Amino acid sequence: MRILFALVLLASLSSAVAQGRRIHIINSDSNLELRLHGITQWQMAGGAVLKVESTENGTRFFRDNETIVEIPIPEIVWEVKLNRPGNCVIVRLSVEGKYSRLVRMTCDPRGRWTVETVLPKNLLEMDQRRRWISEIGAVSDTGRMLLCRVGEPPVEGDGYINYSWQTWLLSPPKKASDGIRVPEGFDKSAFPFSKDSCWCTIAAGAFFVGGFLLGRRRITLVTKDSLPNPKP
Repeated sequence: MRILFALVLLASLSSAVAQGRRIHIINSDSNLELRLHGITQWQMAGGAVLKVESTENGTRFFRDNETIVEIPIPEIVWEVKLNRPGNCVIVRLSVEGKYSRLVRMTCDPRGRWTVETVLPKNLLEMDQRRRWISEIGAVSDTGRMLLCRVGEPPVEGDGYINYSWQTWLLSPPKKASDGIRVPEGFDKSAFPFSKDSCWCTIAAGAFFVGGFLLGRRRITLVTKDSLPNPKP
């Protein structure tokens, strides 16, 4: 399996070089703009523009001259995901390449901001299975639910780390399902996906494969030290 993965990676790199694409290696020492793929501001509902910048003490999210939240060192920002209406942002943080928590920032119609930690690594639902979040797929319209790629360490007798797409409720924190599925009784308008997780997974796979075939102008590689490792 490792040999197959190496061959696939080598083929992808060769194709990228042949087509003149830029290749970036991202690790914990990469600057903020590179980690966020050049996107450092987001258009929020109501016309507000949320921005992010590196500071001497960490990472600062702000609008105009107002600081919304400052993430202190040693935590670093790895990913920022805005929901469809533009009223909620989820930020994925790590420490020394290992997942630490998510930060949810919401803005109400009056322009008032609320900042809170969700799904920290020491949360019972995360810690008892030693889970970590490696990627954010989508945030629901209300900011109460999240589609994310979750990593889990090998089970006894199995040497492979398992990654899977899961749906999680954030308030209160709880895993809703594997794949994309809206829990019964939940506000269906809050999550812009079909209940049929199988067809959604197929559609998502087709989207990513199609994007690759069309030829994106940049390939991003994440090095080993930037991946969240399970506890020993």
